[in-house]
Amino acid sequence: MDAQELKLGIGAGDLTIDIIFGYAQFGSYDVNIYDENGQNGKEIARGSNTQNRDVEVVSIGPVSDLDGKIIDWDLTISAAETGPGQFYSATVIFRQGGTIVPGGTWQKSGPLQDTKSLYGLFKLVVS
Repeated sequence: MDAQELKLGIGAGDLTIDIIFGYAQFGSYDVNIYDENGQNGKEIARGSNTQNRDVEVVSIGPVSDLDGKIIDWDLTISAAETGPGQFYSATVIFRQGGTIVPGGTWQKSGPLQDTKSLYGLFKLVVS
């Protein structure tokens, strides 16, 4: 797994991830964590935006044992309507102690036909 590093502060608070699906499209997500070698994956969250929430918040917790770990996310977006002219937007925001982590925003958008799958990951560096 080749991942961009995301730097977290040891005393800056708990880690959360915001997942946002735009354009009123249906979205689902899986969030996983892996060891330093990208092995031994464990699902830490699974859900969807069908509960009419604007933001899905995934609580990761304290960062003290996250150094070197890899977090990835799989997103699936389905068009709410059929026909041309549909668009999608997906945003994943890492926060620590409620503050956006520098470099911790991942965003994709574009035209949508039926279903779109997206994938992203960060390697966590705690200091």
